[in-house]
Amino acid sequence: MTLSDKVAVCLFAKAPQLGRVKTRMQPHLTEQESLALHCDLLDLCCSQLAALDRGAFQVELHVTEQHAFLDQLGKKYHLPIQLQNGANLGARMSHAVRQALQRYRNVILVGADCPSMNAREIERLRHALSHHQAVMVPALDGGYVALALKQHAPELFCNMPWGGDTVAAETLERLEALQWSFDCMPAQTDIDRPEDLKTLAGQLRQWAEKSL
Repeated sequence: MTLSDKVAVCLFAKAPQLGRVKTRMQPHLTEQESLALHCDLLDLCCSQLAALDRGAFQVELHVTEQHAFLDQLGKKYHLPIQLQNGANLGARMSHAVRQALQRYRNVILVGADCPSMNAREIERLRHALSHHQAVMVPALDGGYVALALKQHAPELFCNMPWGGDTVAAETLERLEALQWSFDCMPAQTDIDRPEDLKTLAGQLRQWAEKSL
């Protein structure tokens, strides 16, 4: 089977369910405000990735379950929707990578909590991946906001302390154990905690000023 030279971009997103998203924002935000933030961030991330050259990238929205809001985003930004498959986050990410690499030479996993991961940053990831087997964009909270891969390795995802502050470091250790060539790009901010809202406000101001 001939693999496409396109880069698969898998945007991972939770379905917007009250009380189940942005829980670390509470009690600073109410459950309803947390839900609204989740939806706004997801819309913003979709709009950023929709700007990618579709001749070079295959952008897909990978969701935890079907939901009318997610269907609307898919139609709005012309993004195919895929249901995540697996018992936990690691299994779902591993499955997405394995499936993508059956069709494409490269895959990039992106979270929906980092609106600064725009089309330009994804282009940088693709360029870096041309020189390595893996490239990570860590998050300032210890996780990572994106992971680009040329190969599938289940050990990068199994028994990982997802949501903790050692995920990025643990992933880098596992890449070293695999003896892969890899790169680590500058860390970015996940919008997960109340203190991250200041960063988001600053980013939104900058984007608004640039659009004037």
